[in-house]
Amino acid sequence: MTHLSEDCNPLHIRHYSVAEDDVSGRRLPELTDVCLLILPASTRTEYHSEIFTQFILTIVQKLGPEATLITIGEPADLVHFHTCIAASMQYQLWISIKSDRPSPDENLSALPRYHFGALVHTKYTGTLKHAKTRIQYTYCPACDKTTKDYGGKKHTYHPYGTLISDVWRDISADLSGDLDHVI
Repeated sequence: MTHLSEDCNPLHIRHYSVAEDDVSGRRLPELTDVCLLILPASTRTEYHSEIFTQFILTIVQKLGPEATLITIGEPADLVHFHTCIAASMQYQLWISIKSDRPSPDENLSALPRYHFGALVHTKYTGTLKHAKTRIQYTYCPACDKTTKDYGGKKHTYHPYGTLISDVWRDISADLSGDLDHVI
């Protein structure tokens, strides 16, 4: 599915990997724009440790006053992550992203989880400063009209498509795989 971002500034992406023996964050520079933190898709027990909490707080301290922090991970891990930084950052948005593979729950009677999430926090208060991203309309193959119901107000709709919501069903990925198209 094709997307269009209005008035956007492309981000310059730099990757920093954190090894298990260096979770102090000493090598990270000051993060002034957007920081994307991807939590590994694994068991959640290690995220409730004091070392992980200290690492999260170190990242928050290195963020500039206008910075945005986006964290991608399993829903349970994101809840723990939010509790660690709720006092020092402004919560903005939770995005659900469709997963390529279901994540089985430890409780075999529960339904498998077909999504992971992205949490958006900012150092500044107020509304989230972002580019509007639109999803191209879909068209009926038989009549070549859009599948969206306009309710008689087609003249008020954008010619490209609708704004993307906080539930991404048109994009799917594997949390432990390649996330470039999500980023």
